[in-house]
Amino acid sequence: MAGVPTTGGLSLRNIARERYYGDYGGGGSITGPVSMYDLLNGGNAGGGLNYPALNVACGNVTPTGSMNSWRGYCQNWLCYYPTGSSHYSGEIVARVMDACSASSLSDTYWASTQLTNASTGAGWTVNTTILYNTNAQTCSGGTISLLTSAVLVIYIGSGATANTYVETNASGVVTSITQC
Repeated sequence: MAGVPTTGGLSLRNIARERYYGDYGGGGSITGPVSMYDLLNGGNAGGGLNYPALNVACGNVTPTGSMNSWRGYCQNWLCYYPTGSSHYSGEIVARVMDACSASSLSDTYWASTQLTNASTGAGWTVNTTILYNTNAQTCSGGTISLLTSAVLVIYIGSGATANTYVETNASGVVTSITQC
């Protein structure tokens, strides 16, 4: 659950557990030979388990093949936008009809994909983009908090430009992007 340790000794078998189960120190069974090639490239060319593709999402470690290059790698890493200590600003409103009259953006949130134009919702894909209340990594002991069943104003228009809001479902997935 915590990913590959950043200090101390490393075990190839535990790196294999992180790659296959997303749990470095877990008790999941690793059968057959463990091939560094398979750990880096996914698959099972060397026999043994069929490993998924490396998770090299933004901010995750990208191993190169040496044992030390795996330090800090996390198979379950989530990519949050914006990256770093930044966040998006929006306004969570009680009802869709309140979205059109919102006049401030005081709530913080993050997304699974980068928002490139808040006035149109460009960069986000309906039924794909996920919104979060936090940007915690489970790999670092954090808890993921989805922005669920919400109406969120992401842009305050002025003059002839409309407000833009999104709606999310119970899984935090954006179900609509609307201007009003």
